[in-house]
Amino acid sequence: MRQWRGIWLRELGACFLSPIAYAMLALYLLLGSWTFWHAVQSHVGRAESLPSLLVLSAALWLPVLSALTTMRLFAEEKRQGTLEILMTAPVTEWQVVLGKYAGALSFVLLAMAPLFGMFFALCALAPAMPEPDVGALAGGALILALLASYCVAVGLFFSLLTRNQIVAAVGGFGGMVLPALGGHLLSYAPVGADRLIRLLAVEDHLMDFARGALDAKPAFLYVSAAALLLFFSSRALMLRRM
Repeated sequence: MRQWRGIWLRELGACFLSPIAYAMLALYLLLGSWTFWHAVQSHVGRAESLPSLLVLSAALWLPVLSALTTMRLFAEEKRQGTLEILMTAPVTEWQVVLGKYAGALSFVLLAMAPLFGMFFALCALAPAMPEPDVGALAGGALILALLASYCVAVGLFFSLLTRNQIVAAVGGFGGMVLPALGGHLLSYAPVGADRLIRLLAVEDHLMDFARGALDAKPAFLYVSAAALLLFFSSRALMLRRM
């Protein structure tokens, strides 16, 4: 337990000690804020709720943030030759994978948190706006956390496969957005694929949770996909250790 927690804190600290991480954080907040503000302006007079627009704005740039955060997890250690040193320590493959995963996921979740603070600031500065729906915001935060858990697991897996950070970032980004694109492509599928379409429709999951309509199926989908990717990562690391 202590080894896993040590790797977690080490990875989280490495994120905040890197100037690139602060640049990523600022870029994500800037793009997310601009997208949210633009969405609010374009939906004036429509029935779309503000929590839904906030969640969609945060999720739109989540793959970019996750790919840039996870690309260095294993690829950088391979390039510097420090992964072999880490694997000689008294730690298991699961402890290494979970520690790095928890560190990257913690950073991504902390990066998204200010967007919700901005939402409350907007409500405070605009007295004409209705009171924020805390339940809808909580549902939106939950689905974003679940989606982030999947995205970080994808990025970690691709970082383990290469020593080139750019390749890891591109591969991880592709693995994050392809399921969402697949859900849109399935809309052109013949009749009978409705259940599969609803299962892969990431945008629908985000909208439902942001409206307070919680569903266990998307939660199970993201958690099980993340767990499967972490299992594959630990097996790949074990093969490298042998």
